[in-house]
Amino acid sequence: GGNYPGLDVTTLAYLIPALGDTWQELEAETLDHKELGIKYSFSDRTRFDLTAFEDHIENRYIFAFPPHVSSPQFLNLGRYNMRGGEFTLNHHLSDHWNLFTGFTWLDADIADLPYSLEEAITLGTNGKIGRLTISMDAQYQSESKAMSDSSQSRTGDGATTESVPGFTVVNFRFAYALPALGKKG
Repeated sequence: GGNYPGLDVTTLAYLIPALGDTWQELEAETLDHKELGIKYSFSDRTRFDLTAFEDHIENRYIFAFPPHVSSPQFLNLGRYNMRGGEFTLNHHLSDHWNLFTGFTWLDADIADLPYSLEEAITLGTNGKIGRLTISMDAQYQSESKAMSDSSQSRTGDGATTESVPGFTVVNFRFAYALPALGKKG
């Protein structure tokens, strides 16, 4: 896959005039993704999935400031690898209710890769009671690193010293199908 610099870099260049048009020298970030998985159905109601993957990423783009570069600029960094796995289990409790859970594990070859968590756990259910649809889920994400205010963290050899603590998000959604709007209402 390829990710070409877009509105994000032109907007940052506009907001931080010192960056000038250095964004025009950026190369596309590239991603080579390999994945292998298995799916097994214990019954018509229960399915298990297990996936392992590896990503090779090149030319991640960032912006940097002196003294680590001669002038403020966008630049492409080298490369890094990410490997990981995911486990999911989906069970239909009945014709109207579904239960699901999942676990994701990530391992980057850069120990303090910004915005990359190590693990996430998800648990949820959804179903119907008459015309009412109920969806509930919770996800825990482990601690991750973040770009610090230091310009050192915005270089290829800089360390990312700030952390975002792990957190949990809980979602509830209730929807009621209005008969006056038909089956799609």
